[in-house]
Amino acid sequence: FVDENQNVGIGYSSSLSGKLTINGNVGIGTTTPNNLLSIYSATKSALEFSGAAAGAWTMGYDVSNGRFAIASSTALGTTDRLVIDSLGNVGIGTTGPGAPLDVVGSGLSVRLRSSSTANWNGMDFINTTGAANQIYNNYSGSATEQALILGTYTNRANQLVLSTNGNVGIGTTVPLTKLEVQG
Repeated sequence: FVDENQNVGIGYSSSLSGKLTINGNVGIGTTTPNNLLSIYSATKSALEFSGAAAGAWTMGYDVSNGRFAIASSTALGTTDRLVIDSLGNVGIGTTGPGAPLDVVGSGLSVRLRSSSTANWNGMDFINTTGAANQIYNNYSGSATEQALILGTYTNRANQLVLSTNGNVGIGTTVPLTKLEVQG
């Protein structure tokens, strides 16, 4: 159906609001689409995003290696920046993730940033029973809060503190020597 404004409708007989309106599933490379948009290829089912001289990004499923990938080029498998393998492992900077999250980079690989200087910033390590430990800091200005702290999740007790001057404290939040143990 084509209306008086040159809008095209597939599966419609009237009342179109866009330039192309489709009622039902669309298949590219398949005659049996399972979703609103199904893309099939025997090698790589992908979408490319590009604009002017800015380059291109491609994302999709690479049949040859069973990975979903996002690449900073016009083809998957050439400059993959993020991959998800068949086990659900996510790789950033690697096409062969060996853990649920595998980040590879030269220099700084991971940055955790809080949106407020009053908030805790760090990582939790929690097992299936809920027991947890943390690596964190709470940068609000004091020397203690600027330190890197290893502690338990339940009370954020500072079991081990690495201060900004390089001193290490166990049982103290403000170590005055290279290694200070209290308790």
